[in-house]
Amino acid sequence: MNSSSFSRFLFSRHLNAEEVDISREWDASDNGRPDFCIQDKVAKRYFFVEAKLWDRNLHFEKYCRELASLNEKREKQVSANLGYIAAYKIDKAEVDGCSVHTWLEFYTEMKKLAFLNDPAIKCYCTYLCSVTGAERADQ
Repeated sequence: MNSSSFSRFLFSRHLNAEEVDISREWDASDNGRPDFCIQDKVAKRYFFVEAKLWDRNLHFEKYCRELASLNEKREKQVSANLGYIAAYKIDKAEVDGCSVHTWLEFYTEMKKLAFLNDPAIKCYCTYLCSVTGAERADQ
């Protein structure tokens, strides 16, 4: 799986670029530190991903402010550029317009696309399963 595959999993409706950069622990100044920042190098757009295990602080308003600034308010709905992937179900009403997935959905997608044959993806998914229980939930 490459970075554009990961990006499309989270933002399939909004991100079509083949050229993306993914940064870990993006410094969003006073607006927090999203776990991932995806930069669409073609469209010059930014997307944030917040990965959650058990912490329920979603930082929704802060990240929307930062994305509005980075994307120069070009987006009609800034929250469409914000994604969450969590070990628990997130109420979509709390994060209106965001991409919301669970780690189980991610694991299932990797399995479906046969990415688990890739040693790096298999190792990461093994780690995810040990932390989130995704594999047990899939059985």
